[in-house]
Order: sequence, then C-alpha cells, then structure tokens
Amino acid sequence: MEFPAAHYIHKPLADQKTGEVVVPFCYEARSFIARQRGLLGQTYLPLGEGLLLGEPLVHMIGMKIELELLFLDKRGKIVSIYHARPGFRFYGSLKARKTLELPVGSIMDLGLHLGQTLVSASSLA
Repeated sequence: MEFPAAHYIHKPLADQKTGEVVVPFCYEARSFIARQRGLLGQTYLPLGEGLLLGEPLVHMIGMKIELELLFLDKRGKIVSIYHARPGFRFYGSLKARKTLELPVGSIMDLGLHLGQTLVSASSLA
C-alpha cells in the first residue's frame, strides 16, 4: 500500500527490550484525513507493514480485509490484541491510546504478545 507523505510518516517499530525492529514498514497516520481513512478500501496488506493510529477505537465498517489489531498504551505497551473481521464491528480498549493495524499472521510471525512494548526504532538508535 502507498502511504502519501503528506498524511503519513514512516515509523518502524522495535521491541523496546531487545531493540529488534518488528514492524519495519509501519506508517503513522498524522492527519485527520489519514486517521479517518485508515486502511479502508484496501484489499491486501503485506506482512511487515502496518498502520499506527492515534485512536483507541477502530471500526471495520467497509473493510475488505481481516486485520490483527494491537492496542497500545501511552508508552507503547501492548494492552489488547484482536483478530478483526470485516463488517459492522468496533474494536477498542479503555487502556489504550493508539491502535496498530497489521495483516493477519503478523502477531505469530513477529512474535508479538501482550505486555511487550513497541517504540519507534529511531528512538533506540
């Protein structure tokens, strides 16, 4: 998927404990338009790519693909995980500040788990 620079910033995410980059092609939605659009209309999202939204609640209305959702607190700690299916569904967490949308299979493939803290890879350099 292409993420226009006007609305998104490339922000690879790393495991805070190990320093290993776990989501190399993560993009943070930086504008209202980008946050509202999310991945709406997408038919494919490759492994290793994700969208970080500054929202603790997301919906799957109009979505064409299933996603894995990680809800992160203000420090980037994973506080909730959902396997989201398209349809009239909402997902969220009262403990979260952000949502990371990933393709199905990412959680297992990348070894992500509850309690793990994800931070910007550039902050570890």
